[in-house]
Amino acid sequence: MPVPEEFAAVMETDPEGEAAFEKLKDGTKRGLLYMVAKLKDTDRRIEKSLDLMEKLKLGITDRRVLGKWGF
Repeated sequence: MPVPEEFAAVMETDPEGEAAFEKLKDGTKRGLLYMVAKLKDTDRRIEKSLDLMEKLKLGITDRRVLGKWGF
């Protein structure tokens, strides 16, 4: 699955979050990318990308938790 532009931009500005993302299994990565890509609004895709990065940096890797907004 192609990486959404907004998600890629967030990863570029957050090396720690990018490192956490790269440690995930391929299936989990695809699921997270789909979560971001399915959002229609650019601002929502940015918000979701930031939310995912913060959770990943905290060590949260459960897709059920990552899929929810906020903490």
